[in-house]
Amino acid sequence: MNRMTDVNNSENDTSVNEENDTQPEVDQHDDAALRMQQIINKPIHETTAGSFSVDNSNYWEIKDIPTNYRLYPEGTVIKARPLKVIEVKKLSSMNDSNADYVINDILKRTVQGINVDDIYLADKIYIVFWLRANTFRDSSYVIDFACPKCEKESKYNFQLSNLKINDLKDDYNPSKVITMDNGDGVTMRYLTIKDEIMFDRFKELNENTLEEIDDELLGLSCMINTINGKSTDDMLERYNYVLNVLSPGDFSTLSTYVEEYGIGIDPVMNVTCLECGGNAPMGVTFRPDFFLPKRSA
Repeated sequence: MNRMTDVNNSENDTSVNEENDTQPEVDQHDDAALRMQQIINKPIHETTAGSFSVDNSNYWEIKDIPTNYRLYPEGTVIKARPLKVIEVKKLSSMNDSNADYVINDILKRTVQGINVDDIYLADKIYIVFWLRANTFRDSSYVIDFACPKCEKESKYNFQLSNLKINDLKDDYNPSKVITMDNGDGVTMRYLTIKDEIMFDRFKELNENTLEEIDDELLGLSCMINTINGKSTDDMLERYNYVLNVLSPGDFSTLSTYVEEYGIGIDPVMNVTCLECGGNAPMGVTFRPDFFLPKRSA
């Protein structure tokens, strides 16, 4: 599913190690990435002596989410608290098959101010990183790095502050009509956790009745809001529209639009090898050690 913010990409799988060796440099991002650094530099609670402690009974407003709250009802404020031990344990044991279920369950436990199903996927991923940053004082962890140029293995000290955050563009217009080759007018929308659940349910119900279900095309059909001014909750109808009505040119047009207005955490970050200066894309993944980092006794 093209959720525009999916960071569970197994193609860029990385492993976590306890050693903290010299790290390659990372390309500098825009000012949006500094927000995560600000989160990390401001612990939830700090005693007068400067020691770090967490009060799980307190909820704190999550500011500067990728949607900037523009897509939610006016007055919406999303709050969350740091993770508890049982929640860290659940997150550290998740796998590819249950990741969405586990994360959504944790959000229902830790988030206030909104029905979790109504959270946009771009904000969902941001909130997960917020929880991680505010649960552990040290937000970094070490992952393996293999340079595709010199083929040398090394370690990279991953910092949450190095993530690139794409905000909702000022010129985004949810009512913008995109004209198809046959003259149809289509509007697009961002996806929520509710859409994510419907996506998975659709695949379960139709895996034996449809000849083939393409995740990317199904994701694109989920993002279609209206066709010629009419909306429908029938996912099969929208999926068949993408398969049988859209032309290859239409598919290219809609894919370009989704890419241009993509929001959330970039699923890939570029790392520069200190040995040869080569650049390599590194996938941002939710591995178990991300939520339960290895620490020296």
